[in-house]
Amino acid sequence: MSYLPGLLIILTFGVFAALMMSRKMPALLALPCMAVIIAVISGGFYEWPAGEAVESTSLFGKALSVMGVDGWNAFLTRNKPFIDFLSQTVLTKGPAKLATAAMYAIFGAILSQLVMRAGIAQRIVSVAAEYAGDRKLLLAGLLTVVVAVCFTTVTGLGAVIMLGSLVLPILLGAGLSAEFSACLMLFAIAIGGVLNPAILGFYVDTIGIPMEV
Repeated sequence: MSYLPGLLIILTFGVFAALMMSRKMPALLALPCMAVIIAVISGGFYEWPAGEAVESTSLFGKALSVMGVDGWNAFLTRNKPFIDFLSQTVLTKGPAKLATAAMYAIFGAILSQLVMRAGIAQRIVSVAAEYAGDRKLLLAGLLTVVVAVCFTTVTGLGAVIMLGSLVLPILLGAGLSAEFSACLMLFAIAIGGVLNPAILGFYVDTIGIPMEV
């Protein structure tokens, strides 16, 4: 049954992804729950080494000892490595490792909203379209560069919808095919997203990708 943990993890991811997509659970709550459940699944199928003897000092443990129930201390001793893994590695060290990436995301989102609400991105697109005129290839190239530059600061679905609603009608109106226009839009989003500080911070600090070329 070595494939069972993987299937359970995929199922867990699918359930929480569906809850977030259907807006029945916010990502702020779904992601920690997903992390804990995935850790429980993976740790439950792992053969943990034997730990040192543990004697509960909590009120619950003392009450069980007074009643003559010794199974609680045995349970803690048997599962101490797994409990330490959940409490220390997953719940304590895990969020701390995301602190830098979270700050990148916060300040990146602030910059994104500033660019969108100030109309900077819309103005850049309109200037590029006016400059290119009726020259299709020049128009396509300029708008691709402009969208890529915009996505070095803006993020999120709202930015994609906003810039897409500006750029795609211009490209289609210039006589370019829908497929070609969509490919240019996706290409520009991908290029700009790689250089976005919020996304770049996640790559560097969380995934560990080096900055050196």
